[in-house]
Amino acid sequence: MNTNTFNILTSILHYEDVKFAENKITELEGLLTLNDVDKNIIKDIREGIQLNKLPSVAYIKQKYSYADTGLFENIIEKEAIDSAIVSLISTQSKNKLKKDLLTLSGDVDLLSPEELKVKVNSILENKLLESSSEIPKNALLVEGSLYNTLHNKEDGLSVLNYRIEQHAGKAVPGNVITILGFAGSGKSTAAMQIAYDNALDGKNMLHISLESTAEALINRLVLNHSAKIARNRNDLINANWVRDNKLTKPLQELYDKNYQDLLQKLNNRLIIWDETSVKYNTFLDMSDTFRKADLLFKQTTGEGLDGIILDQLALLKFTAAGGKRYNSVTDTLNDWVSYLRKQSLNFLDTGKKITIFMVSQINRESYAEASKPKNKGRYDITCASDANEIERASQTMITLYKDLDTRNTLLVNIPKARDGSVPDNPLQLEFYGEYYRIGSLSITGESITAEDFDEGTISLEDLIKI
Repeated sequence: MNTNTFNILTSILHYEDVKFAENKITELEGLLTLNDVDKNIIKDIREGIQLNKLPSVAYIKQKYSYADTGLFENIIEKEAIDSAIVSLISTQSKNKLKKDLLTLSGDVDLLSPEELKVKVNSILENKLLESSSEIPKNALLVEGSLYNTLHNKEDGLSVLNYRIEQHAGKAVPGNVITILGFAGSGKSTAAMQIAYDNALDGKNMLHISLESTAEALINRLVLNHSAKIARNRNDLINANWVRDNKLTKPLQELYDKNYQDLLQKLNNRLIIWDETSVKYNTFLDMSDTFRKADLLFKQTTGEGLDGIILDQLALLKFTAAGGKRYNSVTDTLNDWVSYLRKQSLNFLDTGKKITIFMVSQINRESYAEASKPKNKGRYDITCASDANEIERASQTMITLYKDLDTRNTLLVNIPKARDGSVPDNPLQLEFYGEYYRIGSLSITGESITAEDFDEGTISLEDLIKI
């Protein structure tokens, strides 16, 4: 179908339907490359929408007569406008692809390897190359037992605590799970513990820490592991003692013993890389990082990667991402969220699904609201500060709030659980920051567990000062 944006816009106006026009120009802005004339026409249309009276086709043709080529005079049928838009997207994509390839061929000798990666990545983002000519399989046509198909999938990855899983379920392949919290709320500890728990359970986990060094993260893992296996208080190792180099000789020996025990139990199921070990300036770089981790797991365990922890999203804000020219940090991070979601659904274009956990920051307004006595620990799905795409891409959103009024208490809310339920009140979990441990300690005679909270030993009213 031969058409251009001017022809589509005048056809939209022809039907004098304000709601239809509003929806279609919003689609045009999101799907097509618009020139200044197109943008001005859309501005005129939006002004008409506000007045509930669209400008006439004759008015637009007269005002922008210099842009009316007359090549496409026919009004497009209302039902065919969507097809016209798709056709124009294809035409624009082809033209852009030709231009980009010509530019790249002329500049290839002048560009560094890193610059070439950005340029190639930008070309690969072309809508034309993303499309597929194959007819997708109808997902409705399940062979055999539907129930068995649902439950013969992989068990999924654990999500920090069984009480969270009672509401949100496990993190199954193909899903993005986002851990959110304000500064000091235990986000990185939660992310680390998710990687640790799943690796112990035989899942291959890649933990990419852009905030901490690998050395610091490994130390926290040892402290967490020490707290988990400790049976009396003498077996606990405080993070401050390690930081200040104050471990006694027996505790140093215990620390090294617990590290060896950790390595043995993890059995090569956990890879920890920090920003010095990986490249992540573009999607191509990150995909290469994922590919290397997948290969390393296959070499050491015989199986590929199951889950990725990215801590944290905000630190991708200065990257080239898709190789585009980004107008804002939010646009960059939104593209990263979309990229990660695509990887969860089709890992490295292999057809395999994996689980991705993202760590993200809570915005100040939401934190201030959640800090009010009557709202303590309650966040809603708009709380993410890094990117608005988080809300749409996440299967589950888990928020953490460190309660300063009650020692060792972490309030966990689940503002979004697409396959589960949102709890009426935040869940109360034990949090021992000095040991980098979320959950109860099995100290003989002193154990406090989540069941104690359920039985009313500590009520929500004790925490929320109404």
